[in-house]
Amino acid sequence: MSYKGYTASMVCDSEDKIIVGRVQDVDDIISFHGESAAEFESNFHAAIDDYLAAVEELGSAPQKPKRSPIMNVMTVDRYHARIEFDPELDMFRGEILGINGGADFYGKNPKELRAEFKRSLAVFLEVCAEKKIEPRRYFSGKSNLRT
Repeated sequence: MSYKGYTASMVCDSEDKIIVGRVQDVDDIISFHGESAAEFESNFHAAIDDYLAAVEELGSAPQKPKRSPIMNVMTVDRYHARIEFDPELDMFRGEILGINGGADFYGKNPKELRAEFKRSLAVFLEVCAEKKIEPRRYFSGKSNLRT
């Protein structure tokens, strides 16, 4: 789904029965949700409009979406990772999505990338268990803005 040049990802949260969205390809965090497709789309538009108004009020320029030459999603044990190809390193890079922290991994081919995804996820989940931290990030449904 796109609006004003920004693209949203969407993940269904079956526990809370909502569709959770996040604007892709910008460093600022812009997230939102909806209980229906219509509400999701409306909240996506509102989140973008709020973001553009907030950066204007701060006297900053809004981030323009960066496009990766190749982008896909890989899933391991119900965790999703955004996959991009980094031409400078000549490697694929994955970033695990929807977690309370950062976990990325690299591989030269899909088989190596999946193995690294499993290793990174296992380490991340182990640290979360040790520190008694919920591994998955849950969205409040309110628009978030970080500049």
